[in-house]
Amino acid sequence: MKKQVILAGIGPGNTLLATRQVCRDIETAQVVIGAPRMIGMARKLSENGATPGKSGQMTDKKRYVEQYLPDQIAQIIKESEESRYCVLMSGDSGFYSGTKKLSALLRDEGYQKSAGVQIEIHPGISSLSYLCAAFGKDYNEVSIASLHGRNENIAYRVHTHRLTFVLMEGDGCELAKRLCEYGLADVKIYAGFFLSYEAETLFSCRACEYGETFEQLLKSRTQLSEGPLLCLLIENEKNVNPADSFRDGDFIRGNVPMTKAEIRCQICSMLELKKDGVLYDIGAGTGAVTLELARKIPFGTAYAIEYTKQGAELIRQNCRKHSMDQVKVVEGMAPQALTDLQDADAVFIGGSRGRLRDILTALKEKKAGQRLPVVISAVTTETWKELMELACEAVNEKKADRKETIGLSEVSVIQLQTSRMMPLGSYHRMEPQSPIWLLKGYL
Repeated sequence: MKKQVILAGIGPGNTLLATRQVCRDIETAQVVIGAPRMIGMARKLSENGATPGKSGQMTDKKRYVEQYLPDQIAQIIKESEESRYCVLMSGDSGFYSGTKKLSALLRDEGYQKSAGVQIEIHPGISSLSYLCAAFGKDYNEVSIASLHGRNENIAYRVHTHRLTFVLMEGDGCELAKRLCEYGLADVKIYAGFFLSYEAETLFSCRACEYGETFEQLLKSRTQLSEGPLLCLLIENEKNVNPADSFRDGDFIRGNVPMTKAEIRCQICSMLELKKDGVLYDIGAGTGAVTLELARKIPFGTAYAIEYTKQGAELIRQNCRKHSMDQVKVVEGMAPQALTDLQDADAVFIGGSRGRLRDILTALKEKKAGQRLPVVISAVTTETWKELMELACEAVNEKKADRKETIGLSEVSVIQLQTSRMMPLGSYHRMEPQSPIWLLKGYL
């Protein structure tokens, strides 16, 4: 006979918010497993005489096990002789809980053969639904982020969504500072500490007021300094559509050359970007291409590698202006500047300062085995000559005057030239822009 295992969401913390289904799951289980806080709630529910329901089977012999690691829980169930188990998850079973990992372990074919378990998943009230209800907000459009042991590009997420829910540890002051740094000082933050407990603390303010508001609360509620689990709902009424492209006038330029909008769009279409991928923009200039590409990787990282101090500072300014915290500025010369960076999933080279082959060689050595798409732009005839040599190498496999080739495969080259309408007295004329070559290949 298979063991019955129920994975149940116990709610935000107050026993009154545990569903009748979960109360029954606890009462009918022979073994209740969960983190210490979950076990404490389960004991209280049992002491209060939670009703199991008509089909439930009460048991006087119940074992409570304090454990929250999925692999350890799976091992406990496998080695135990009891037939009915209830594993408790904080909040809702499907909302940033251990359900996903534990369920996969229990459903594994090898585990099923050795342990034989039948699994049910029962939901609970999540911190998201609780916080939104507390502030009278719906969560139809909410973007959900967890900073609980994770890294997130939270400024960009807030910038591109009307409502963002954040689950995190700590007091939230650093997050509020980050929002202010990236031009989001006026967004509204709804904060909730110790949700549903006696020490529950709720307040709302603008991001620029958050630190001062928290310090005032801390004077009367010292428990807030303990680094509790914190839930935030961030409202940005001026959010932007991430599908929109940047206009040239959106960027701070200074005297640094900038790739124009039409070319940026073409580069975006050529690079195979992943939402959570890693991008290098080598020779980033003002950061116009970096930011355009970074919009396509909202959960990833875009490294803007720029040699000049003026260019690096312009990129930082543009990142702050457009709340792009997924962009990391690397001030230095490639290929040396690439050494300590995460492995890239895609690379754009807009400026190489005569080191194109060295850069490509370094990228080839650095990549972690996967096929790496690379797009290279050329405006000068000298760089165009290098592109043509690379294209010929790809076709002929090896040039006679070089011992080794870079090894670019599936190379394609396009040449673009656009014109823009400009006034000429009472007439208009088309003013041609500089032609540009774009080479795409794989390392």
